[in-house]
Amino acid sequence: MATKISLHISKLKPLHISITKFAEIVKRDETLLPETVVILNSLKKARQNYVPLPISHDVIISPLYQVTLHKDTNPIAKIWTKFNWTDKNKQDYLDDSTKFVNDILKMYINDLGYEPIISEFNETEVKNIIDDLQKRSEKMLTKLKKLVRQ
Repeated sequence: MATKISLHISKLKPLHISITKFAEIVKRDETLLPETVVILNSLKKARQNYVPLPISHDVIISPLYQVTLHKDTNPIAKIWTKFNWTDKNKQDYLDDSTKFVNDILKMYINDLGYEPIISEFNETEVKNIIDDLQKRSEKMLTKLKKLVRQ
């Protein structure tokens, strides 16, 4: 069974985080995926001082498909973002699944100021989300190929 974490920003916390604090989190947090470093570098190149935080955010951790899915829910986002687990993520989950989930929670609670609601999530739903993302990706690739041919 997958784990769903619904996160809502604490009313006492700002709706942004400084790029410096975000860099510190990325540097020390081993649960973050390599894609996060790419996002951080892009923000630095764009000379962003702050990273806006969504008011609410959903995270799904799927051991069966070895992915973590993310979606901002306020403001409303229509699609999920999929992050495939690294070999280290896979091993960490196998070693201690509770610690793996708690480490992710610590970042959201302690560093970003979110309040979590944790529930189980059906792996069939995860498969549906992954399939939908694959279809969207293929559709986008087809459109890009058409543009290149023109």
